[in-house]
Parts: sequence; structure tokens; C-alpha cells
Amino acid sequence: MTVLFLFPKKRIDLDAFTTRSEVLKYTPIQKASFYSPDWFKKLPGPNELINKSKGVTPPLLSMKTCNGLTDYFSQGFIMPLWSDVNFQVNEEGVRYQFADCCSVCEFHSPKQYEGYIRNNTHQHVKMMPPWHLLCNLNVNFLFSKVDWYFDELKKIYIPSGVLNFKHNSFPAINMFLPKSTSIISLKYGQPLIHLIPLTDKRVKLNTHLVSQSEYDKIFYKTRPCAFHSSLQKRTKLHDAQI
Repeated sequence: MTVLFLFPKKRIDLDAFTTRSEVLKYTPIQKASFYSPDWFKKLPGPNELINKSKGVTPPLLSMKTCNGLTDYFSQGFIMPLWSDVNFQVNEEGVRYQFADCCSVCEFHSPKQYEGYIRNNTHQHVKMMPPWHLLCNLNVNFLFSKVDWYFDELKKIYIPSGVLNFKHNSFPAINMFLPKSTSIISLKYGQPLIHLIPLTDKRVKLNTHLVSQSEYDKIFYKTRPCAFHSSLQKRTKLHDAQI
């Protein structure tokens, strides 16, 4: 007789930590479905279109009937912008101002992305969000710009990437801003980053308010340990211990 042992699958938890109570209360990371764009919500669904056509002619379907879009808007999580921010980029450099007076940006040398984008047309800016993310399992997440809002965000290029929050907790936002005399203004609360788990298993999001010391400990767990390939080296050592 064959005996089968059924072990419950471990749930995937994505934990998001911040020290700022106003960020957690008003602009938390949430399910992507919460941020479906208004223009998409207002489009008629398939039933409405069929009723309007009265069965005489095939209905003219809207984007709301596209499975690719409905699935995209419901997958993963959205990180909204936690403060108004203005950018001005010209030949002299970049100036920026956050309304919260505490958020900061960092910058990479053009030598670090040479050949990728022209330095005389764009300026690199790394926005530092008020979040650390940790996942209990080894799951990759697609990290990309929210791409269905035709506003000032369209002027900014945010390269997509794949992040693993089991070994790297800080979701820094690398951006390339066009050099221009005009000011680019991003608004508080607008959807900014889309995080899509690359798994068919359910991922539960948990948000936490923590002290600064607790927040720092999370960073210490995943901070760089080598001058290059830090993530790969840490992952290899971790897997060898399992």
C-alpha cells in the first residue's frame, strides 16, 4: 500500500516596513486592483456593450474586455508616491524638492551606465522610498513603472528590473529625467511602482510601522557584503546552508 504524505504549502508573505506613520496610513503599498485607473473603470464592460448593441450587430468591444489588461491591473502591488516632488534638470545638474522635507535622492556617475542612455539628454536620479520589503520565500518580483497614467510620469524613464526581497530589501527607484528648463512635478499619492510576483502562488502583503532601530536592522540583514555581485554571493551562501 502506498502512503501519501500531504504537507501544506508554505504561504508567501511580502512584508513592507516603514518608520513613517503618515505613509502607512495615507499612501501604503496596496494591491494593484486598488489603483486601477479611473479611465479604465469608466469603460463599459462586455455586458453593457452587448445590451447596447441589442444583438443586432456585434458589439464594439472596449479595452475593458481585454484579459491582458484586466489581469495586469489586478496583479501584484502598487507603491504610490509618498510626497509631492519637483525636479529640474539642466546642464548644470539636477535640483529637486520633496514636500515632506525629508525624502532624498542619490545619483550615479554617467560612467556607471555609459552606452545605455545619453548623458547630454538625461540625468540619472535614484529616489529613496520610505520602505524596506522582505519576502519569506525565494520569489522574484518584476519591478516596473506604472505605465497607464498619461501625466508627468510619462516624461520619466524608470528601467524595469527583477528584485528578490528575500535577499535585497530596499526597493530603490532608479530614474532617468530629461534635461530641460521645465520643472517636472510628481504628485502625492499617484501610483508610481508596480511590483508583480513572478509566481502563480498567492502572495499576501503585510504592512508594518516600525521604529528606526527595527528599520535599520532590516537593512543590515541585506546590506551589500561585497564590492560586486553581493546579492549573488549572499544567495549562494544562504542556499548552501539550507
